[in-house]
Amino acid sequence: MSSGLPSQPIDVLLFRRNRDQFPDEQLQPFWGKQVAWSADGTRIIASGDDHKQLYERLAALDVRPTEVVDEFIPDPNVSYF
Repeated sequence: MSSGLPSQPIDVLLFRRNRDQFPDEQLQPFWGKQVAWSADGTRIIASGDDHKQLYERLAALDVRPTEVVDEFIPDPNVSYF
């Protein structure tokens, strides 16, 4: 039985360094969506309109949610307040 824990802990410093270098123009298709980043922050593995849809897509790809970093990508044209 799986413990639900990732096989390798996510290196938060590596993730943040790579995530911060991800080009903003490549995020535009994901504005207003939940995304799952690779553990190293170099690519988006899946996206969805909400967490439920995101996790369904991860399951279809056979990716455990504990092996990715999820984030909401805000649409700069929308006020969330």
